[in-house]
Amino acid sequence: MGSRNFVVHVILRMVAIFLVKLMGFFVRIPLFRALGPEGIGLYQMVYAFYGLMLTLITGGIPTALALSTAGDKQHGNRMMRRFSGYFILFGLVFSLLCYLLSDKIAHFMGNRDLEFALRCTAPAIAIVPLLSLLRGYLQGNERHGILAVSELIEQAVRISVLLILVLLWVHYGVSYAVGGAMLGAFSGATLALFFVLVLLNRGTASPKRFVGHKGIPDEMSIFFYASLTISATRLLIPFSDFLDAIIVPKRIQASGLSLVEATSMYGEISGMGSLVVYMPSLLTSAIAFALSTRLTSNWRSNQITAYQKHSILALEIAALWGVGATLIMIFHATDLSLIFYSTTAASKSIQYLCLAPLLCGIREMSTIILWASGQKKAPLIGLVLGISGSVLCNYFLIAIPGLSYTGTAMGILVLEAIAATWNLYMIKKGFSLGLGSILMKCMALTIFVLAEIWLFRIIFSNGDHRSFLQSTGEMTLLFTTVFLYLMYRFNRSRDSIS
Repeated sequence: MGSRNFVVHVILRMVAIFLVKLMGFFVRIPLFRALGPEGIGLYQMVYAFYGLMLTLITGGIPTALALSTAGDKQHGNRMMRRFSGYFILFGLVFSLLCYLLSDKIAHFMGNRDLEFALRCTAPAIAIVPLLSLLRGYLQGNERHGILAVSELIEQAVRISVLLILVLLWVHYGVSYAVGGAMLGAFSGATLALFFVLVLLNRGTASPKRFVGHKGIPDEMSIFFYASLTISATRLLIPFSDFLDAIIVPKRIQASGLSLVEATSMYGEISGMGSLVVYMPSLLTSAIAFALSTRLTSNWRSNQITAYQKHSILALEIAALWGVGATLIMIFHATDLSLIFYSTTAASKSIQYLCLAPLLCGIREMSTIILWASGQKKAPLIGLVLGISGSVLCNYFLIAIPGLSYTGTAMGILVLEAIAATWNLYMIKKGFSLGLGSILMKCMALTIFVLAEIWLFRIIFSNGDHRSFLQSTGEMTLLFTTVFLYLMYRFNRSRDSIS
């Protein structure tokens, strides 16, 4: 694929992910108004368990399949066919266990109101693993169009069913409404899976059928090694979310608050504030997702210079976008909370988590860079260290009266900071990252954004108060400025990505 086509595919991927994330983001507004902070807290706890189960079933196999297919299409086809049956079997087994043991799982998580929602989660656990596997195969073939459409179908159906069931079932109680929200995941995944299977059966994205290969044991062992290391890394994030869902509400209660208050506070931070601050990272996630196969291909074809230039550009984009997003979170936390939730309840958590877009973007980009060069253990070690620091912050700081908010936010940021720093250290051992140059560009962008804010507020000065239109206009201007600069840097360097 040429550089121009590659840029087109990256933009297509970015637009699709942006639309999917945007749809998921805006559905939280009516969801919050229907469920309230306590309901959002319950929803986050169930979703943390759901994410953990999916990661346990799929592991790193979809990602390993994408990287393997990028290097060898026939090998990827063989692996996809071999693992399809296993994913169906394990999905059904875990789904059945989730349904039968929902009461015990709810008790373990410390909230009996989760039982019905966990039962409603079981159908999605049976369907989504196979869908994830097929998407990994499509990614390896760089079939971004099919991926984009399938994700849009899944999200559109999920949101529609979610809203209908939440509004219908909220009259029976918050726990039933949360269960209805989880059924939306099953509905969306089912239609998306049907769409992908139809195209695969037509031969749209599938190479020739496998008829035999003498080196199957060797390639299987290599594939398993890659998937296990990626699996361990992928598992840590949902595992960390699951730990937070158990530890954070209990430690907040230890500070003197009730179960309802603890669940509400957890919902404000993890379900409202974190949703806003992680929203800008969808751009870096889209770029990282689209670049993963190209980085792997460059490394395997011994195009080291292109691989290094590509890696430096990716980190620069993550850093600059993260700095711009952080500044906007700092100056517009209250405005963002009002825009998306019609309340200032999330403004405090948005300010406390303002560094998340920067740290998360660098962590995701650096993880892809390390994976592409075969260093699959390095991100795993970084996440282990990060989660260890996060757990310590959550356990010791949250229980201190008056530090519940600070401790929870610190736990999230410490994980991201340690993991990102470790990844950069491991990359720097291989080649120079030009961190000084990236730092200078970040400082220049910071000065420019601050000057832009200052000039905007002087021009549209209105005493001590700013109108909603002025705040929205200022945020739009800042995001547009940073985004256009990033597109300029990406387009300028596209010839070095080929």
